[in-house]
Amino acid sequence: MERLAYTFARLANPWDLRGELAPAIRRLTDAITEHPDMIEGTGDFDTRLIQ
Repeated sequence: MERLAYTFARLANPWDLRGELAPAIRRLTDAITEHPDMIEGTGDFDTRLIQ
């Protein structure tokens, strides 16, 4: 559970990451913020939260 919480924290703020996973996490975060409707759908809670 602790690792899951850490992962979500990194997704929320990936800009200070270092190491080999940093580019992948930044790319994932960019994709989520550019296309929030792909997470749950247009107008749903998750989409509105990301926007």
